[in-house]
Amino acid sequence: MFNWFRRKKSPTVIPLYRPGADYKDLPGSLGPSVDDVRYEALEFEKMVKGYIERKTGKWPKHQSLASLIKDELPKFDMHPEIPELWPKFVAQAIKLNTWRNKIVHSDLSNVQGLPDLPKLYEQFRSANTMLRPFGFVGSRSRDRFSGMCWKGPHLHLKIDETPYILNARDIGNLLSELHPSSRGKVHFQKGKLVGSKVRDFRYERHTFYIEDCEPFDLTEEESMALQDLLICFLGNHELEYRV
Repeated sequence: MFNWFRRKKSPTVIPLYRPGADYKDLPGSLGPSVDDVRYEALEFEKMVKGYIERKTGKWPKHQSLASLIKDELPKFDMHPEIPELWPKFVAQAIKLNTWRNKIVHSDLSNVQGLPDLPKLYEQFRSANTMLRPFGFVGSRSRDRFSGMCWKGPHLHLKIDETPYILNARDIGNLLSELHPSSRGKVHFQKGKLVGSKVRDFRYERHTFYIEDCEPFDLTEEESMALQDLLICFLGNHELEYRV
């Protein structure tokens, strides 16, 4: 008669422990901040003027940034062996200058017509990297590199006729090892492992090792030249470099 008082006893459910549930990432900690974007936008003007100074021997004092990009940059092709690259870069620089004016003269809270912060940051940073002095090297330093083109998600290239096939993560790892400031200091979690050693007693050449690939030697100038090319190709999957 008291059956209606009975309750079916259900097993106790112990919630799973989730370490990530105990904390939250600070806002902006996983991406560029407004200050990061503003810094790269301000650097952009310096990089353009610095590049023109290196080509002409004079710091451009009296021309606006817009005028320099439109009238002067097209005269000084950084990579004439890749004909389509520089016109695209100049067109992008014109767009970046428009965004720069909005970024520098506002707090970005109510600005219309701008991409999101990560995209803004990456585009300014990519342009600045290309224009920085350490990235400018003579074409002779690129003579050992050839056959560069994308085939699906992999970049094919040759160094002294030895073929290499790398994906974007592999390229990122190689770029970290090629650059003197990060060489030997990066722990690679994804992509091919990359390392280097100085095997020349004069410290003029480094031997670079890519997992499952043939090692190759580069001078510092050749290393910078390869950085230039890889950065260009990472930003544009339609490029080809056949020299």
